Amino acid sequence: MKKQFIQFIIRCALNILGLWVASRALNGLDYNNQWVTLIIASVILSLVNALIKPFVLILSLPALLLSLGVFTLLINGAMLYIVHLVYKPFEISSFSTAILAGIVIGLVNYILTRVIDLLQAERV
Repeated sequence: MKKQFIQFIIRCALNILGLWVASRALNGLDYNNQWVTLIIASVILSLVNALIKPFVLILSLPALLLSLGVFTLLINGAMLYIVHLVYKPFEISSFSTAILAGIVIGLVNYILTRVIDLLQAERV
């Protein structure tokens, strides 16, 4: 249980950084330059990804297979748009911005996860 909580905290931290990078790279994503808003949005995004996204992935399996996984970009954008709907201080101008932000957040998470894995491998 403790390990899962630590992984959740790491995911939240990676999402904070990903949301920040996405807000700098895209014009339609706004958190009013308040880190508290970014932190709360990150926690909500982590919860949405942990609780809702697995069911959406299962239900959209035919579309995922037909699109060879590209449909995942729409799902990631939808999860981010859900955060916008639930938490009003975190603003996304359109669904297309949510899709692009999902791509940016995914890239940041992927890169940082690989860096963390490399650092842990060097310690062993």
